[in-house]
Amino acid sequence: MTDKDSSFKSFELNLVLDDSNRLNVIDHVNLKGVTADAETLSAFLNVPIWHASSNKT
Repeated sequence: MTDKDSSFKSFELNLVLDDSNRLNVIDHVNLKGVTADAETLSAFLNVPIWHASSNKT
């Protein structure tokens, strides 16, 4: 997933805290991987997922 300047896409999984601060949990190069991790963490913490690019909960 590198391009001509040797950079790559990265997808972040963050927790958004009550005071609106963000806590980075993990970075993925794969959207499906980060989505699966988000679903696992969401179920464990019993909190909704908010997907920034789709603006869905």
